[in-house]
Amino acid sequence: MRAFITTLSVLACVVLLAAGHFYWKNKTDISSFKASADQVNKEETEIEPTEVEESELVTIDLFERTVNWPSTAQADFRAALESGGQYKLAIVGSPALGKETGGWSAQLQDALVDTYGDENIEVGIFEYDLSSDQFISGGHVDEIAVWKPDFVLFEPFNWIDNAGAPQHNSGNIEKFADALGGAVLVLQPPHPVYNTSSYPAQVGTLKEFAESEGFEYWDHWSEWPDIQDPELETYIQDRDVPNEKGHELWFTFLKNRFIAD
Repeated sequence: MRAFITTLSVLACVVLLAAGHFYWKNKTDISSFKASADQVNKEETEIEPTEVEESELVTIDLFERTVNWPSTAQADFRAALESGGQYKLAIVGSPALGKETGGWSAQLQDALVDTYGDENIEVGIFEYDLSSDQFISGGHVDEIAVWKPDFVLFEPFNWIDNAGAPQHNSGNIEKFADALGGAVLVLQPPHPVYNTSSYPAQVGTLKEFAESEGFEYWDHWSEWPDIQDPELETYIQDRDVPNEKGHELWFTFLKNRFIAD
């Protein structure tokens, strides 16, 4: 009986040793490591596309915000983002821009950077208390050209020209456009002024010029009270520049053009 028990014990030990050997061999087999590595790689592959997709969604959203831009500007903006570059937009015009007083140009600058990101867009404001003749003859065109903008929103001094030589306005716009090279140029009128006679006609000439020369024209006058409506005076300060209410109206119009919902 004792011999039988001893034999069983020896057999049990042999079985346990064999089982342990095969278990260890399986654990250290290279195919097991390969299977583990494949599982890790699979998990990493499943994570990485998610991060890429999120980045692509953000970029697509930015492109969709530009649908109201001129088509060339949309394409240039896309190309700048895809190449990792920065798109440059210049706002140019008279003191009606309100650069130093938190007017529509400064508000628009903030809104554009907030929406598109300062890594993607740079906005410069170029404000001059000059006629269009003085703007051209004073070399200010070169100041803007050297900055190398991709897009220029231009308010071409029509209100100031109204008191001098409005007939030169269109020719000066052409000179400015030529100096900009390949930049997209969009024209817009200055603010309307209550109860004026020749000025509305001059702004009408600006619109006709834009259409005939192929420049896009953003006509914000449709948002203001009529030029013969006394309410218009509540939007303008001393006739020369908008007040806070006028700047807000002008900014809202342009924000909707530059940043589509």
